[in-house]
Amino acid sequence: MSEKELLRKELKKARDKLSDSFIETNSELIFLNIKTVLNHLNFNSIAVYKSFNSEVSTDITIDYLLDKNKNVCLPKIKNTNDMQFKKINSFTKMQLNKYGILEPKNGNNINQDEIDIFIVPCVGFNKDLYRIGMGKGYYDKFLSKNGAQKLIGIAFQDQLVNEAFQEKHDIKMDFIITEKSILS
Repeated sequence: MSEKELLRKELKKARDKLSDSFIETNSELIFLNIKTVLNHLNFNSIAVYKSFNSEVSTDITIDYLLDKNKNVCLPKIKNTNDMQFKKINSFTKMQLNKYGILEPKNGNNINQDEIDIFIVPCVGFNKDLYRIGMGKGYYDKFLSKNGAQKLIGIAFQDQLVNEAFQEKHDIKMDFIITEKSILS
């Protein structure tokens, strides 16, 4: 097991120990920081992930963006190593995928170049704006196809790692947002 895989395992284990109240309170603070960043960016379409387990909750962010009449897109797993994004609205039917994550059951496919901003989950991150994901490489593979969009990673401050773990295939974020900071 590589050092990065060990680090991912440790970070997931620590995050899974967070209380529901910690996740809820700090997800709301992260949302306020997301709003601050988004207020300075010009965009129409934004991709957000649907949180599960101990990840930063994105529900409030998704509701806010839909209320602002933005084009909101969620990922849908296509096969073992690829995903697509579907435009959603408040009536979109959701279903669990093979990982237990809610994804759109219906909705129009959106091409990557039509999405202005991606909000990406992080298991961990460093001050160099690199993230550790869940380990399947879905986002790095998808985002490596076109680097024109703004990339925002979100995580809890305790997920900050002081090590330079990034590898050649990792995609650098434009921002990493936590409940305590906005790194750019």
